[in-house]
Amino acid sequence: MRKILFLLFISISCFSVHAQIKRKPHFISINGGLSMPVGEYSNFDTAFASSAKAGKYFGLEGALYVSRFIGFGLNVGAYINPVDEKDLKDAYTKEFGASQSITISADEWLNGYAMAGIYLTIPIKKVRLDFKFLGGAVNSDQPLVEVTIDQNGNESLIINKSTEALAFGINYGAHLRVPIVSKLYLRLNAETFTSLPEFKNQTQRLSNSSSNSFSKKTVEQTISVLNLGVGLAFSF
Repeated sequence: MRKILFLLFISISCFSVHAQIKRKPHFISINGGLSMPVGEYSNFDTAFASSAKAGKYFGLEGALYVSRFIGFGLNVGAYINPVDEKDLKDAYTKEFGASQSITISADEWLNGYAMAGIYLTIPIKKVRLDFKFLGGAVNSDQPLVEVTIDQNGNESLIINKSTEALAFGINYGAHLRVPIVSKLYLRLNAETFTSLPEFKNQTQRLSNSSSNSFSKKTVEQTISVLNLGVGLAFSF
C-alpha cells in the first residue's frame, strides 16, 4: 500500500511539473532595484553636466507567448540617477583653482521608457529563465545644475538648465522566475538600457564682477545603465 501511495505521489508530481513546463509562460510583473550608470553617462563633462551615479529603477512588464519558448511583450518604467555633486565639485575645483569656494546644487536624471520586443524562455523544472531583446522610446530629462563660485566675495554662477530629449533605445537582459506559491513567482532581473538622445543645452553664466553670458549648444550623449533588481511575476 505504501509503495502504491509513493508511486501515486511521484506520478502526480511529475505530471504537475510536466503541465507547468508545457503551459505557455505568459506573465505580468512589477520590478524595481538598483540602476548603475555605465560609460559616458557616469563620467563628468561640463558640456553634458552628467556625472551620474547609482540610483533606482522601477517598471511594469508583461509578455504573451505564441509557444512555450517564444513570446512578445512590453516593458514600461523609469530609471532615476542622481548627479555626483562631489565629482562635479572636484572637477570645477581643478578647473578654477583650490582657492575658490565652490558649491554645487543639482537635480536628478530621469529616464522614462516604453519598450516592445521578443522574449525567449527556457524552462528548468519549475524555474523559468527569460531572455529579452526590446526596442522603443526613451525620454531623458537632463537635470538642472547650478555651480556657485566665490572668490574673496566675487561671486559667479554657472547654470546648466534642465532640458529633455526623446530618442530610440534598446533594452536587453535576462530574468529568472522562481515559483513562490501557485502562479506567483519571484523574479530576479539583470538588464541594460542604451539610448543616444540629442540635447539642446543652455548654459547661463552670471557674475557680479564681469559681464554675463548665455550660450546654447546641441550635443549627443550616450545614456547607458545596468539595472539589477527583483520583482513579483504572475503567470497566467
